[in-house]
Amino acid sequence: QFFSSRYFYNKWYEHTYNPLYRGRAITDAQALALDEKVIAAMKQRGQVFHRVGHSWTSAAFDMPRSGWVTADDSEVPEQYRRFLAQVEGERKLFHGIPINTEICYSHGPAFERFVENIVQYAEAHPELDVVHVWLSDAPNNKCECDDCRQLSISDWYARAINALSERLAERAPKTRFVFLCYFELLWAPEQVEIDESRGNAIMMFAPISRCYAHALHDPDCDDGQEWTRPALNQFSASHNNAFFIQRLAEWRRAFGGDSFDFDYHLMWANWQQLTDTVVARIYHEDLQQLKQLGLDGIISCQSFRNFYPSGLAMTVLADALWNPDRPWEEMRRGYLEDAFGPHADLADAYLTRTEEMLATQDPHRRQPPFSDADGPALVAAESYLKGALEELKGRRQAETNSVYRRSLELLAHHAEFLGHLVAAYQVRAAGKPALSNLELDRAADFLHRTEARLSPYMDTELALRCSVDPHRAL
Repeated sequence: QFFSSRYFYNKWYEHTYNPLYRGRAITDAQALALDEKVIAAMKQRGQVFHRVGHSWTSAAFDMPRSGWVTADDSEVPEQYRRFLAQVEGERKLFHGIPINTEICYSHGPAFERFVENIVQYAEAHPELDVVHVWLSDAPNNKCECDDCRQLSISDWYARAINALSERLAERAPKTRFVFLCYFELLWAPEQVEIDESRGNAIMMFAPISRCYAHALHDPDCDDGQEWTRPALNQFSASHNNAFFIQRLAEWRRAFGGDSFDFDYHLMWANWQQLTDTVVARIYHEDLQQLKQLGLDGIISCQSFRNFYPSGLAMTVLADALWNPDRPWEEMRRGYLEDAFGPHADLADAYLTRTEEMLATQDPHRRQPPFSDADGPALVAAESYLKGALEELKGRRQAETNSVYRRSLELLAHHAEFLGHLVAAYQVRAAGKPALSNLELDRAADFLHRTEARLSPYMDTELALRCSVDPHRAL
């Protein structure tokens, strides 16, 4: 994503989240050099190379940014100030973040520079197979000038899609481009028809606020509301999946070309749920239904390091994409036998038991695990986790197969980590909130201390942010 991957690389190299590391930032030049290595490896393997996404809006007013970095309004070049969307009577950076700032699409020079920057980039990068053309990464920031009000943002986007389709076909015919259905763009255009004649546009549907305890097509995940197109800069949307299915159906009527799901199963949900088994099952159902929903594939927006407490969800993502007809239980059992060998039954029982233990009264699994558990439930969890930890450690010590040892180590780490969270809720239930936060500090310290050994398998920064911090706020 972006013009370089510096923002994402520095999540690791700066290491601001772990005091046990001495971090260092890498430069744009270093990031681009790393990118070139990744691109070369992709090309060697025959993979399709996608790039950019957010930042075309900020590039139009000459503030390209590879990440959600802030800037001062004084940095906006004066000759491009008119390009910025007018919001509440002002043309300025939206909350100080260039890539979250929209442009005034009815202003001809702004629209022209937006489109032309993309075409010129594609011309300059023949290695690029697919250029992603997303708008800003924020809702309720669209231009409110009288001319922009004549069309919805989706209709202005459709105009840009048509212009890009024509120019790319002429000047970079081997490059396709992706447009994004996201935030206000979840509602399809009403007045402007998308020209599909050149076949170079790809629709990307991104249900970022969806539920990950239900499959996307699950009719039970419905709040019963109509959710009509919002008024300008009054965006609000459901978190239930029926809403997204309705929006997707509208888009498929507006655009019949190539498409895919851009989804976030392994970005936050698995860390929030503290298990990957729920997400793995939902992944399996989603991938079985992709074609029926009118989607031709998926891009998983996630950390690469997602094998915690097991690699089940990552395995399902890979297996079910090419063989969605393989039954869930067969896929799950096959993974457990591959990863745990003679310990597959133990792993199966542990993952099943902890999934049940981590469930709350919230059917969408957004409530932090253990947050509504009563005293007896917490005592039972403590007892089970202590016993499981002892057995997992014992089996790991006796195991000689390196794969099985590492898989057992990850489960043991998970059991110990959950033990800290249970302890935090136990002291909170005893009316000692300060001690609860102290136990959460111990949980965070445990993740800090074990990161060096387990970093290939778990993203510690995400685990801290999604698996520890939410419990402090309760």
